[in-house]
Amino acid sequence: MTGNGTQTNNVVNGNVTSITSSTPTSVNPVTGVITPGSQVIVVSTTGSAFTPAGSGGPNGGQIQATDTLMLSGAQTAYSVVAIPTNELPAGATSGFTIQGANGVDTVYDVQMVAYSVAGGIQTPGQAVQLVATGTALTGLTVSTGTLSPAFDPTTYTYNVTVPAGTTSLTVTPTVTSPATVTVNGAAAATPVALAAFPVAIPVVVTKGTATTTYTLNVGQAGLVSTFGAVAPNSTGFSTQIANYDATYTYACAIAVSGVVSPIGSQPAACAVSATGLVTATGMITGQTATVTVNTSKAGYLTGTASVTGSPGTSTGLTPTFSGVSKTATSFSTTVSNYDATYTWSCTATVGTCALGTASGASLPVTVSGLLAGQKSTVTVTTVKAGVTGTASVASYTTPVLPALGAWARVGTTSTVAITNYTATWTWTCKVTSGTCVITPATATTATVTVTDTNTGTNTLTVTTSQTGYQSSSATASG
Repeated sequence: MTGNGTQTNNVVNGNVTSITSSTPTSVNPVTGVITPGSQVIVVSTTGSAFTPAGSGGPNGGQIQATDTLMLSGAQTAYSVVAIPTNELPAGATSGFTIQGANGVDTVYDVQMVAYSVAGGIQTPGQAVQLVATGTALTGLTVSTGTLSPAFDPTTYTYNVTVPAGTTSLTVTPTVTSPATVTVNGAAAATPVALAAFPVAIPVVVTKGTATTTYTLNVGQAGLVSTFGAVAPNSTGFSTQIANYDATYTYACAIAVSGVVSPIGSQPAACAVSATGLVTATGMITGQTATVTVNTSKAGYLTGTASVTGSPGTSTGLTPTFSGVSKTATSFSTTVSNYDATYTWSCTATVGTCALGTASGASLPVTVSGLLAGQKSTVTVTTVKAGVTGTASVASYTTPVLPALGAWARVGTTSTVAITNYTATWTWTCKVTSGTCVITPATATTATVTVTDTNTGTNTLTVTTSQTGYQSSSATASG
């Protein structure tokens, strides 16, 4: 080797045919295949006199020497690969291997490598940064399931989701450099038994004294939460986990963006209740929070999902009713604004309440187990994301209480006026002595005529009734 530099570690081993000194060439590091007959230009220097590749090239320091390696044209191709720092010999600060079918040439203390193409040396714009791949995998696949995230040589931990009932897994790693690879301590082709989940499978790449470990965490798919509508409130928001499963353990984390909370205020927080209600609290207007909910369960991988919301106002859905139908022992009504995104329930003051099968916006409601004429009030409740709406309807309205006028007697005949008469109710009368008759006068008035030969005090009782309703009575005396 000849050169105008003073490099002590510029060492070339292997089948290089010649090394000559030449003018320094300003090119970026490259990696790739060198075609037969091309010449490889290796720029070597000490680390203290040169800015590392990728941060300015030779403009950052002095190039000590440029050595040209004339590779044999008999070779079909050559590749240039950076040597990882932990695989360099003592005293060397950098190095590359130039590999062909007949062997490997090694050059240390190299800052740039370029190779010739048709028309001359390739330009910096065509350059590709050299990558150290000595103990890094170039590929990783599994025989079943899904690898997450997608393979990347610099990502060392993965989740593998396998179908329920999977009993073994074959892991296939690939590596380009001469290195030894084991899977779970055995050859890569050996299936790994999955006796119980989760299973951590180490993939170890060894070259010399250097090792790199990739870890595959294998398990069955965990539960990924799905969320209902977000209901804002003055200090945050809430939402219901639609697929809540109490056999899982739930945890949450909150990240807030937007305006800054006042100094001394409580920090934002999140919680997941025992029924799957997710709440975000401690927020102010102008903030947005993302709550991440994780699920865990023995034998399953962690399931992760997020929901975003902001403070505001929210009201529940108030049920509306359409008509009341009565029998002697029950009554029914229909909710006319049914919405399947809400959870519906009902209670009754007397009897048993049940919700029927919804059809569109209609939801039947029935109260049974009533005594004849017994009154009951049903309350229907809606819930979504922790916000409640309620409304009530009775089996009947208040019975008509007869309004009676003054007793007027002429001889043995007396009359009493009814001032709130309505033909939709049945009116009856009785007296302690004699007889009585109710005669309608107008749509809203009637007259009760009492015939009585008794000269003493007589008492008239007028009663209103209707099927399914409680009756009501009033009295007059004269």
